[in-house]
This record gives sequence, C-alpha cells and structure tokens, in this order.
Amino acid sequence: LYKLAGGSQKTFKYVTDYTFSNNGKFLVFVSNGSKKDSLNKPGVFWYDVERNVLKRISSGKGNYKNLTFDEADKQFAFSAEKGPEKALQKFYSLYYYTPLSDSAKVIADRNTSGMPANWSVNSEGRIFFSQNSENYSLAPHR
Repeated sequence: LYKLAGGSQKTFKYVTDYTFSNNGKFLVFVSNGSKKDSLNKPGVFWYDVERNVLKRISSGKGNYKNLTFDEADKQFAFSAEKGPEKALQKFYSLYYYTPLSDSAKVIADRNTSGMPANWSVNSEGRIFFSQNSENYSLAPHR
C-alpha cells in the first residue's frame, strides 16, 4: 500500500483478496499466512489507513469471499468456509463486522434458524446492504 501524500509504504504478505472502503479510509484483505512465518497468520484483516492500525477480524485458514462494505463504510460482511481442506462438501457462513466490534461474527450458516433444510450460504452469491444499511441480503444455496 503506497500513500501518495507523504510517500509512506506498507506491505502485507500472503494477500489473496482485498477491498477498499468507498471513502478509502479502510482496507480489508484476506491473507493465507505461512506455516514458516509465525508473524503472518491466516485470516481477514481490517486496516485503518488514516490511523495505521491493523486488526485481524477473523482468524484461521479458510476460503474467504464476497468482501463487502455498506455504502456508509460503517459495516462489513463476507462469506467464509473454514472446514477441513479435504472435506467433500464446503459449507459457507455469513460474517458481519463493524469497527466497534472485536471480531467478525457469524450471522448466518446452514444451522441458522429460518434457513431451510439442506440449504446453506451461497459462496458465489453477492452480499448486499440495504440503502439505509439496516438490512443485508444474500443468495442462499440449495
């Protein structure tokens, strides 16, 4: 990450996906980490560009997708699958985060009340927040 004002530079290792907030104040990225590098753990990271503060909001190896900010940049959601690598079926969960939280929380998965039997969070679906940022939407997977 190169900051044009001042010319400072910040490097994040093992990044596989990333997104910036609409206002450019936050960077969220996924890192696979490395078994040989104990300082760079796998997970999803929230970086406050103005304050130069990095926070891991979800930990562990997994498949992280659909990194999504709301329009006001006050909420963030993503889908993740953290099951065993060799599992025959991959079940995703929907995670939700705000900067006021310690970490992202699972708000929907295949066991969530109201989720129809044999349905799960769709890893290929797109996550949307409503215009007033009070609701979210996702496409379930049958």
